[in-house]
Amino acid sequence: MENEKLWSPAFLGYGGSNSIFYMTQYMMITTLPIIITSDLKGSAIEEGMAMTYFQIGTIYVDRLRDGSSMV
Repeated sequence: MENEKLWSPAFLGYGGSNSIFYMTQYMMITTLPIIITSDLKGSAIEEGMAMTYFQIGTIYVDRLRDGSSMV
């Protein structure tokens, strides 16, 4: 078995892209309710529904990215 380096350019690229993906995910989770209620004058129900759809969409995209089926 070859002795491959763990910290290869591909590994660093994957780690960096995942970090950016999850950072933007958590930034959206915290700021989206504030934007809905203050800027868009939405109610708490609209805020909750938007966050529900956002989370469902995130799960769907994550499954598509991994190549697994939705069933």
